[in-house]
Amino acid sequence: MQTNTNSTPAPPVIAVALISAGALSYEILLTRLLANIHWHHLVTMVISLALLGYGTSGTFLTLLQHRLKNHFTLVFTTNALLFAFGSIGVFLLAQQIPLNPLEMAWDRRQLLYLPGLYLLLAVPFFGAANCIGLALWHFHSQSSRLYGFDLLGAGISALAVVGILTLLPATQALLISALLGVIAGGMVLPGQKQWLKSAYWLGSFALLAVPLLMPQLLKLKPADYKDLSKTLTVMGAEIIDRRSGPLGEITLVRNQEIPFRHAPGMSLASMALPPEQLALYVDGNAAGVINRVTAKQAPTYLENLTSSLPHLLTNNWKVLVLGSGGGTNILQALHFNAQKIDAVESNPQLIKLLQHKYGSYSGNIYNRNEVTVHTTEARAFISGSDNQYDLITLNATDSFAGAATGLGAQNESYLYTRQAIDDYLGHLQPNGILSFTRWLRLPPRDSLKLAATIISVLQKRGIKEPGNHIAMIRGWKTFNLMIKKDGFKTDDITAIRNFSRKHSFDLVYFPGIKKSEINRYNRLNSPQLYLGINVLLGPTAKRFIDNYKFDIQPVSDDRPYFFNFSKWETLPELLQLPSQGGLAQLDLGYWIQVTTLAQAIIAAIVLILLPLLFLKRENNVHPAALRNRTLLYFGLLGFAFMFLEIAFIQKFTLLLGHPIYAISTALAGFLVFAGIGSLRTKQFNIEKSRLLLWITSAIGAIAFIYLLLLPNLFEPMQQLPQWGKVIICLLLIAPPAFLMGMPFPIGLTSLGNKASGLTPWAWGINGCASVIGAILASLLAVEIGFSGLVLSAIGGYLLAALVPP
Repeated sequence: MQTNTNSTPAPPVIAVALISAGALSYEILLTRLLANIHWHHLVTMVISLALLGYGTSGTFLTLLQHRLKNHFTLVFTTNALLFAFGSIGVFLLAQQIPLNPLEMAWDRRQLLYLPGLYLLLAVPFFGAANCIGLALWHFHSQSSRLYGFDLLGAGISALAVVGILTLLPATQALLISALLGVIAGGMVLPGQKQWLKSAYWLGSFALLAVPLLMPQLLKLKPADYKDLSKTLTVMGAEIIDRRSGPLGEITLVRNQEIPFRHAPGMSLASMALPPEQLALYVDGNAAGVINRVTAKQAPTYLENLTSSLPHLLTNNWKVLVLGSGGGTNILQALHFNAQKIDAVESNPQLIKLLQHKYGSYSGNIYNRNEVTVHTTEARAFISGSDNQYDLITLNATDSFAGAATGLGAQNESYLYTRQAIDDYLGHLQPNGILSFTRWLRLPPRDSLKLAATIISVLQKRGIKEPGNHIAMIRGWKTFNLMIKKDGFKTDDITAIRNFSRKHSFDLVYFPGIKKSEINRYNRLNSPQLYLGINVLLGPTAKRFIDNYKFDIQPVSDDRPYFFNFSKWETLPELLQLPSQGGLAQLDLGYWIQVTTLAQAIIAAIVLILLPLLFLKRENNVHPAALRNRTLLYFGLLGFAFMFLEIAFIQKFTLLLGHPIYAISTALAGFLVFAGIGSLRTKQFNIEKSRLLLWITSAIGAIAFIYLLLLPNLFEPMQQLPQWGKVIICLLLIAPPAFLMGMPFPIGLTSLGNKASGLTPWAWGINGCASVIGAILASLLAVEIGFSGLVLSAIGGYLLAALVPP
């Protein structure tokens, strides 16, 4: 170990910074890797994993501190290697766990696979936390300096990892995280025997070289239920291209033996077939196709889709395509003679793919003079645009399998909220049309939820007869819902009738529709859509929404969970109807999150809290009142901190455009500024209870002000460059995070002065609450919205100030 000039052991500040940077980068990389292997809504699970590893480490060090006291170098180096090679090893093992959430309702083994995955992925965090905790304990006289480097390393890494992902795939970036762990472990070896140091460096680099020399070891293996996995089982399917970036891994698949025929919403009466196509996947999920276009004219099959109708009802001069993806919607607009098209796509790798390598294959649609490409999110573009359009289209950007199984129930989507729809309508010409085409689920969910949201927007705009502005048709697999700004006229209705008759599409709703006109071709036992929309337009709409079996409440930016239709009161009924398809109606994404919460509660209690009860039972000699206050205070702080952090991550997704940007920015901000706040607590000489009341009141005031102001602040910020948005987010995080870092050390210091035996217990309570709170926060956001989550956090802080230990 290195020594300073006074022969006093120097704290390994750089090693701590490196291991912290590695752990934080691994945390963020997991969100990318697991999105590719399994599903997207894992931000809160990954945060919970990290906290479980850190909490378990605190318990481990507390229980074994005397045995580890004289073996700092060995224990630090061993745990650094546990992190470095554990992060690679557990990732390889995680891909072997046959987790399939689609089978969870009937396969009992899946209830073991999910917690198995959860506990396995926590192991590297345990190793990293042991290094940091051991250093803080061993060099306690310089803990402030070590803590500062810990936070500095984590904060820099949280922002740097996004940049790394623009250059390297997530699997290769994982090797960089592992390398940081190896270097950190080696930095505490000076002073050891030369052969030991040589063996360490040679052995470590040799092991790291293995995945570099054998890259197939780290090859991503999407789960069997993923769209890409199922496609590759078809004879003749082959991957011809892969592109990776922060927003996901793009995969192109060709099949010359069994050609792709992707045409969502195509009429069963269509005589035209799609051309040759390449299937497009993002993180293993179907994201459309790239059509081969050999002539200037677009493929004629595009006339026969449900999404074709709005093009026939406008002059189609100026069109906005939101989520242009592989370009099919652009082709469709060109086929209907659109003269100017604004195509909005957030993934730059996908745009480059179509502009360059596959430009000639796709008819250079992204390079056409009529097409202007905008690399940004839909909400960001619409907020900063002054253009008025004849037609705005937003077609399904999620896969049919994902929509049908409800795996996206926990994903925020700011595309279908009241605020988004109001913005879209504000950019239409007086006779313009806003068109949505989505997958049709039965019993109706997406369709009625979208209709309810649209009707609420029209009513808020002061339109007395919103039914005059809405029209809907359906095919056997999709529906198209249109809103016309100045209302549908007689000519429009005639065109809707003729189009639907020609293509055997069913009429669902338009002004003046007769019941005899519906349910003619793709017949349903009951015209649920027609009846539902008519009720939503009537005086009993609220009662209908409240009593409906699925959640079809209008969606807002405060609760942007468009794809979540779960209701707790419906769950028992669905579980009792397995033979009648009840289980298939569950939104699996939501209920998997509930299952994850249950396992987090068990893991936190078993791995963090219970072991601390086996200490010398000093806590039993302290008054019950003090133990109760300790339990309440540190538990409330854990929940409140996580509630605010998760609320910021989810809220910043709207501004920053993608969860990977939001989580890296929010984690960096909270880690650094909360750490600074924690270090500054010693400078306050105010009496503890007064200080806590001042701090928690200030946190509550700032959070409440943000609650009121952020929605209005975000809109003008949307046009800033990404680095500008990140800086603003960090500045917004700084005041509350700085204050949020103070209550924990204040309470811990106070408890240490009164009853040092309760200190490990307090640490464990806070760890348990944080592990559970990370996942609980995401579920509460669905139920009570971000506003409710923030208000709950404010209440938690204020209550904690009233029960200090």
